[in-house]
Amino acid sequence: MASTTIQEAITSSTYRIVQVKDLHDHKLVKAEHVWLETYKNGRINNSQKDSFLTIWLLDPLANAMVGGRADLLSLNYRACARAAVVGGQFWVALTESDEVVGTAIWYPPGTDFLSDEKQKKEGASELLATIKAEEPKVHEWLMSSLVPALDNSTDRFMGQGFRAKSWKIYSLTFRQTYKGKGIVKMLLKPGEDQAAAQGVSTCIEEENKDLLEEFLRLGYKEVGQTVILGPPDKIVTKFSYHNLVKHHNRE
Repeated sequence: MASTTIQEAITSSTYRIVQVKDLHDHKLVKAEHVWLETYKNGRINNSQKDSFLTIWLLDPLANAMVGGRADLLSLNYRACARAAVVGGQFWVALTESDEVVGTAIWYPPGTDFLSDEKQKKEGASELLATIKAEEPKVHEWLMSSLVPALDNSTDRFMGQGFRAKSWKIYSLTFRQTYKGKGIVKMLLKPGEDQAAAQGVSTCIEEENKDLLEEFLRLGYKEVGQTVILGPPDKIVTKFSYHNLVKHHNRE
């Protein structure tokens, strides 16, 4: 399915899903404003408690990845989003008044999160350097435990090379007050439509329980589970990543 057809298919309701293709796009700037305003003085700003970022900001693993530091958490998401703009696909869900109520990061076959230097230069390298300098135990856990455990983890259940040939969703967020309004389904549609056009699968590695329920409801099947020990000196001792797959027939 051509990208123009995808655009038409997902803009014909109260909400619309659009791809951000430029780092200067006002939709990305608007989203960045939300996540930079979400934390004030080291805690969630009351006015932003129902932002599209809440599902990310309250996620135990997302917090563990930055040592539980509020000042690094929203910068982590910013780096992920900007990396997707230059190396994958970053989609935003908008209301009729252009309010950002959800986001999705997709990677096509042959690409992946931070798989090239261009992506890393959009904030990830700087963030990792900060974590290494200021949270060395967390950095060691990231490099020696988390990254190796998740690297192509779906291949352990689906066969070598499966993930590389699939469309991958790296991140999905939505405002909780919009739950049940079809936002998640719409954010999944771009990658799923393109996967169907190519006759390949989509896959997700997910540990967030709210999102896991949504994905299973929308047709994803759990093919395995990857258990990862948490970082040292932290409350959460382990995380369970659910490996999800959805097969698509060529259109």
